[in-house]
Amino acid sequence: MASQQALKVPKNVVDDGKQTIVVNILKITARTLDLFLAKRLPEWTKNRHNDKILIICGAHGNPDGTLAEQAEASDLRQMKASWIKRNVVREDQVEVLDIFEYLKEKEGLEIDEPKFLTKVIEVSPGIIAICVCHSHLSQIHFILAEAGILSVQKLERDLQLATRGKGIMLDETQRKLLFTVAKQEHIRKTTIIHGPEGSGKTILALEVLKMKLAHYMRKLKLYGMNTNNQKLIKVIICGSYSGNDRVPALLKQLYEETDDIREFCDFELKPINDLEIKGPKEFQKKLKQTLDFGEKQTIVMMDELFPGFTTAQWKDFEGIENTDFVFSLRHAFNDGVCYGRLNRLFKKQNEFHSVMEQEGVYEQDTVLICHLRKSYRCTQKLINLAYYLLIHSPPEDKLYKTKSFIHLPSKLPGQTPLWLDVPSVECFIDYSNSNPELKDNKDVLVIFDPANDGQIIKNLRGHCIGRGWKSRPSSEVMGSEASIVIIFDLPKVHFESVSRAVNHLIFVTTSQHTTR
Repeated sequence: MASQQALKVPKNVVDDGKQTIVVNILKITARTLDLFLAKRLPEWTKNRHNDKILIICGAHGNPDGTLAEQAEASDLRQMKASWIKRNVVREDQVEVLDIFEYLKEKEGLEIDEPKFLTKVIEVSPGIIAICVCHSHLSQIHFILAEAGILSVQKLERDLQLATRGKGIMLDETQRKLLFTVAKQEHIRKTTIIHGPEGSGKTILALEVLKMKLAHYMRKLKLYGMNTNNQKLIKVIICGSYSGNDRVPALLKQLYEETDDIREFCDFELKPINDLEIKGPKEFQKKLKQTLDFGEKQTIVMMDELFPGFTTAQWKDFEGIENTDFVFSLRHAFNDGVCYGRLNRLFKKQNEFHSVMEQEGVYEQDTVLICHLRKSYRCTQKLINLAYYLLIHSPPEDKLYKTKSFIHLPSKLPGQTPLWLDVPSVECFIDYSNSNPELKDNKDVLVIFDPANDGQIIKNLRGHCIGRGWKSRPSSEVMGSEASIVIIFDLPKVHFESVSRAVNHLIFVTTSQHTTR
């Protein structure tokens, strides 16, 4: 028998890039799974000490994604014991689930989904490994995806890593949305998500879209080899904007976050104007005129949408045949209470507060509405600054028409923003090369004024490339975020730019460029 060191991990064993699920494209054994995971688990669980690892096994799998005959689960239990002995995991960290114990009928090999999902939710794993042959696009995989379990895993993993293992989990509303969408009576409903900057609207909307995709792939029996070149489902993802197109960074993010689904659907990504819509029925009409729906089952997601009608009016959105919708709304006066003239802001302030401060998931006949209240991107000090600047913005900027003045709380502490006044861009470059916080940090975004001097921008962007930093003009920051954001010489404070920072914000002004 070959030694463990001599064995090579087959290329067909893959993870999702999020350190949350391990599957295989062809055949798999306990030994090959051990080789794949043993070296990875210490790193994957480094800042996720409380995450459980669930091993699903007990059956062979067919190439079409269905279950074949029973397989022995003892090898996986021995693998667990070996991991514990080698200090790869703690004794209480791994659960082995024999899928044959969760079948309705052994002969038909039909999974008892409620029983199976109840067990998985009870374990609440952070990492799932499906040790069943051909599990990449198997029934087991799609059951977990449609139920929202994989979505919860991915989102909580991101929170754990972003907070260096501080134990921040999805809040009650975020979790409730995913598990509400998963119910068969809700999976096809239009989903509307509203909340402040950094509340997770975009990633939640993407996960809802993926749950809907899993639902239709199961419905059309697009398992395993049946998915090959059969793009029977169309997915359209739009980045919404008003006025000039300001969403290239957002579209880039949306494209990267859909890497795991694009090969299974007819995929389209596009910017789209808010269409200046005033009501749900007009919105439906404009959507038909703007998007190419065709005859395929279609799922449409629109991010940063700014509708000109109230949340309550979404109940009148009838939708379009063979099309599911997911809308992520910009945190603004889209509830219509204060939309428009400034005097309405003061006349109906209390009413507006009550609308914007509600939280939870609300079920209606054709729509699900999710209101989020907590920010997970910006620290409390950054939010305090952003809203102070917002309420003191000059009337000519007309921000009262497009932004919410409601001050919602953050879950994160952080640094006090810094104002750095330097003679020139070269002085800033020297400062960043010597500052301990900046010189060794790669997660930095520099936002600059696109109307600034061309040579200044060239020097600044060249410096960013050399340091591995991101740089964006202020007109293209929607969808961006970074641990440290540097706002370089903007002529006026830009709310969207301020809200891009996760931990720290630095304002830089120079004598080379007159600022207001």
